[in-house]
Amino acid sequence: MELIKNLHNELILGYNGFGGELPEELGSLLALETLRAGESHITGSIPLEIGNIHNLMILSLHNKSLTGLIPFTIFNIPNLKELYLWCNELNGIIPDSISNASELTILELSSNSFSDPIPTTLGNLRNLQQLNLASNQFTRESPTQELTFLSSLTNCKLL
Repeated sequence: MELIKNLHNELILGYNGFGGELPEELGSLLALETLRAGESHITGSIPLEIGNIHNLMILSLHNKSLTGLIPFTIFNIPNLKELYLWCNELNGIIPDSISNASELTILELSSNSFSDPIPTTLGNLRNLQQLNLASNQFTRESPTQELTFLSSLTNCKLL
């Protein structure tokens, strides 16, 4: 990891034989704007330290065997525009801190095992253009309140 500490802009690890867990040291790549590790053999959980990459705009960790919760720190990345976490084994709730990710335009969380009701704080993501929550295990709230946040997503073209 020491060799790539001065890495700028983009790190693409996908479509190869990389395996193992994502190292905590990823959080020290402060200039990184794009991290793509889809279609690789990475396992384990997403490290909390990933939230330290404040210049990150695109985070793609799809189609692997990531487990555990989404770290709340991801949604504190001020410039995050695209988040692809689909087709993993992530579970638990979608953190309320998701409302901090006000620059998000694409949110792909399908094909995981998220539970609890869909957070109404998604309605605070005014720039969201694409939202995919399909194939999860969400529970229901009151039928009258459950999806009211959708009316706030006026820029969202793909639900």
